[in-house]
Amino acid sequence: MLKSSPPASSLVGNNAHGGILDEFMSISANGSVVSDRGQIFSLEWLLHPVTTAEFRRAYWESEPLWISRNNPDFFRGLPGLDDVDELITSTTSGRERGAVGDGRIVRTDDVGTLSERPFGLDSNGIPDIQDIYSAYHGGYTIVVNHLHRRSAAVARLCRGLEASLHHPVGANLYLTPQNAQGFRPHVDTHDVFILQLHGEKFWHVARPSYPLPLATWKHGTMRSLPDAREYKLKPGDVFYLPRGCPHDAITAEGSSLHLTVGVNVFRWIDFFLEAATLAPRRSADGRPVRYGAAGTREGTSRQGAS
Repeated sequence: MLKSSPPASSLVGNNAHGGILDEFMSISANGSVVSDRGQIFSLEWLLHPVTTAEFRRAYWESEPLWISRNNPDFFRGLPGLDDVDELITSTTSGRERGAVGDGRIVRTDDVGTLSERPFGLDSNGIPDIQDIYSAYHGGYTIVVNHLHRRSAAVARLCRGLEASLHHPVGANLYLTPQNAQGFRPHVDTHDVFILQLHGEKFWHVARPSYPLPLATWKHGTMRSLPDAREYKLKPGDVFYLPRGCPHDAITAEGSSLHLTVGVNVFRWIDFFLEAATLAPRRSADGRPVRYGAAGTREGTSRQGAS
């Protein structure tokens, strides 16, 4: 099993989470991010009462970890149910019409058929909130992508985790109606922390058949998760899921809002594969081609399914 190695560089300290969110922040020696508002976000805070040493030894890249706190106010510094409308209408746009872009709605029906589409737009190119909530009441999950670019609190959280884990981190937000399922059973190629913000959600997780898959790994369609273990997440709970674990999630009698924080682990093997891909690219006179921002990696671009 390939374990992670520190990446050649870290996004911490760069403006990877959007200039409009770059508040007055400082990163302490232990990786905590402290804003001018006094809220502290760190790996230690997220995992409490589990220590980071225990997490790295027993769970990181190997086992799921469910932390049940019985504290619904633990994530009070992060966006909540009352913030969803504003996050959709004020921080997203129609600049990527027809693509997943800023957000989408997704549903898996009772027979396992997946339906999804980007946010509908009004005549001004702004997400049509009425259309989105009409779909929500029809059983669709609302997905707001790249929340680390739209919420200052989530940006601080991601920076704090990057400071501790030394890998790019980003986040998406998921609002699911009662008795609904967003995605079919699937496998992610990035590690995730699921932060339950509102309501309850039932997660079913099976053992991986291919541990720690690379970002380029493709898996076939899954219809069920035999021998899966069930986890019931309540507000304030956090759930760590290593990449490669087949999983799905459903609601019961109430709606659910959760934040999925994705860790795009960049291993030495990823570095060498990308180097091998870029190496043959030369100009007509034989000189190496220079690569700009389009060739760089940025947190959570491949996140979206959890």
